[in-house]
Amino acid sequence: MLGTLFDQDITYLNGKEIGHTYYQYPPRRYDIPEGLLREGDNVIAVRFINKYGAVHFIPEKPYLIAFGDDRFSQNPMPKDVIPLSENWKFHLGAEMPSCPSSDVSLQNLPTTLYNAVVYPLAPYAISGVVWYQGESNTGHPAPYADYLRKMIGNWRTLWKAPKLPFCIVQLANHDGRQQTGFPQPLTPQTEPINSGWAQLREAQRQVAVNDPHAALAVAIDLGEPVDIHPLRKKEVAERIGQCFDWLVFGKKVTLSPQPVRATIEGNQVIVTFDQSLQEGEQKEFELAGTDKQFINATATAKDDKVIIDCAISNPAIVRYAWKDSPIASLRSKKDLPASPFEITITK
Repeated sequence: MLGTLFDQDITYLNGKEIGHTYYQYPPRRYDIPEGLLREGDNVIAVRFINKYGAVHFIPEKPYLIAFGDDRFSQNPMPKDVIPLSENWKFHLGAEMPSCPSSDVSLQNLPTTLYNAVVYPLAPYAISGVVWYQGESNTGHPAPYADYLRKMIGNWRTLWKAPKLPFCIVQLANHDGRQQTGFPQPLTPQTEPINSGWAQLREAQRQVAVNDPHAALAVAIDLGEPVDIHPLRKKEVAERIGQCFDWLVFGKKVTLSPQPVRATIEGNQVIVTFDQSLQEGEQKEFELAGTDKQFINATATAKDDKVIIDCAISNPAIVRYAWKDSPIASLRSKKDLPASPFEITITK
């Protein structure tokens, strides 16, 4: 395993190619042919090809040689492994001139997306849509809810299906401070911040809860701070399946907990949810007054409520998991994570 590399790689062991990947996101899991490893020194060489930025390994990923039938496992990790050293020798092979069309991103042009990709599909029957997108909008999340509503409406019109089901996959946890091409160790966010990632998740949530033919697949516990394309896709797919069980097949399915209302009782703020919760102390809750100056708050889950100690006078807003990559511990009795949210307190 060679974790995740930036950007393209061709990997060799003792002079023989054992694998290659043409872009940065997939984990490198290359099988070593029998007999290629030898006693004594063995040499692993990685040829990088980068369009921009500095070539690098993602430090938090596993770098090792694994043996046995479980060698491709990552959760849990293989048992029989040889860690690979963090120290590598390197040298520059060749510098290439910039590609003249490098500033053109065809997949982000509306004419390409709609005319060439979406419109030709419209004559074909579909049962529903999975919408998993939003990372590129976190820098400017304010108009996202409006964009998403209009796109859903447009597709329903195009397919002549006003009740076309949409499963919106909420953005997973990821540290948005990671700069592609320039790795750096980052400390977890502990103080309240006005996270663009959190704002976009709330936009996705609002669109889903206000559309009777949409559902939200919450993935706030399935991401990775250092990888914008997290690996736990099986769990995401299972949660998408639950959404369609409810949307398309009419099954009685309980999805991730959603807040119903927030009220003040004495010196506490009570957030009521649409289902029972796993009880106990909860992190990542914040309170603010009308000035929107948020502070961390002490919270406890019991039954279908979260009770928050009110450390400010006249609280007006409560929010949960409002960070790029929060430690979101609030879960339902069926062990699904509660959605991050912001809600106004009813006086």
